[in-house]
Amino acid sequence: TATTEIYTLSLTTLFRSFSVFATPGDAIECARAICTRAERDLGITVRTGVHSGEVLSTGTDFVGMTVHIGARISKLARGGEVLVSHAVRDVAARSGSCFRPRGRHVLKGVPGESELFAVLDDCASERRR
Repeated sequence: TATTEIYTLSLTTLFRSFSVFATPGDAIECARAICTRAERDLGITVRTGVHSGEVLSTGTDFVGMTVHIGARISKLARGGEVLVSHAVRDVAARSGSCFRPRGRHVLKGVPGESELFAVLDDCASERRR
């Protein structure tokens, strides 16, 4: 198995889905598009979680704690929300994305607390707060 540093996107709907991306911006952009299009085109609400870290590739799947954390984050997201870990926020903020703190959370199977952030559609509205 190979180990790779990637950004994970976990979607929570009726079915669970998982994808990998080279950058946090790509993962966030995809998550936002999925949330928007799922609601607009299908009338369904999805919750998305993005986390960064190493994953193991089995050749047909990705496994590891990073995948697990991404799934736990998506379970805490509100409908239509892109929720990210502190690690993703730190990198993505440098590329112009804006976030609102959603507090510290205990993620099942993950030691300690994890600080999570909601991705904002409009950075200007957050700056006025």
